[in-house]
Order: sequence, then structure tokens, then C-alpha cells
Amino acid sequence: MNCFLGEYQQVMDSKNRIFIPSKYRDMIGERVYITCNVDGCLSVYSDEGWEKYTSRLLALPSAEGSALARFIFSTAMDAKPDAQGRVVLTQSLRDFAGLTKDIYIIGVGDHAEIWDKEKRDADKTAERTSELISFMQKFNF
Repeated sequence: MNCFLGEYQQVMDSKNRIFIPSKYRDMIGERVYITCNVDGCLSVYSDEGWEKYTSRLLALPSAEGSALARFIFSTAMDAKPDAQGRVVLTQSLRDFAGLTKDIYIIGVGDHAEIWDKEKRDADKTAERTSELISFMQKFNF
């Protein structure tokens, strides 16, 4: 299994384009799927990852599952990165994640995430790192 790894600081240009790191583009292939994430960032999927994610989504019980599917699919976008590996983010996705000019694209195993730099930096505090280390110890990671 290919894993999305690493953290890349990027700048969203004046045309609202972001650059998908070449390492991720190789894993994504021709199409990229981007949608809202529960943590207030955006999730980035390959064809295969999107298929797995949406299969799980569509298998949820009807009431909550329908509402969540409506939210995810209505905010999602698919795009073919241009020759430089850039994609244009929709206004609704930018608004949801609070994206300004400076962003991070980070690997999260089966997908990547796009974060506003200030939000991501706020989550990388010594206190948060200590919490995560405690969690790792609790589960022997």
C-alpha cells in the first residue's frame, strides 16, 4: 500500500490554485478528489482512495448516512491536475477549511489533507505533541 507521508508548506496562488506535491501526484494518478474533513481541513483522495471512502460512506445507516453523504458529495470536487500539478479549489472548500494564502498539505496514510497554515501551526504545539505521545504510549505505538 502506498502511503501519503510528509508535510509540505505551500502557497495558494491568486487564482486559488494549489500545487499537489509530485510525490502525491504519483500516488493519485490522473484525477484527484477533494472534500471536507471532520477536523476542519480538506481531504485529498486518489481514485482508489475515493472509491473506498465513498463505499464506507454509502454503507452507513440511512438517516445519518444520508445527511453525511449529502454533505460530503455536495462539497466534494474532482479535478485533473494541470501540467504543473495544480488544481483550483472551489470557493466552498476554501471557505470550509478557512484557507487563506499559506497552507500545508500533509500525508495521513490513505489520503492527504490540506490545512490553513495558522490552523495547522496551532495544532502543532508542545502540549498537543505531549497528548499524542501519551496516546501512542497507551496503545504501544
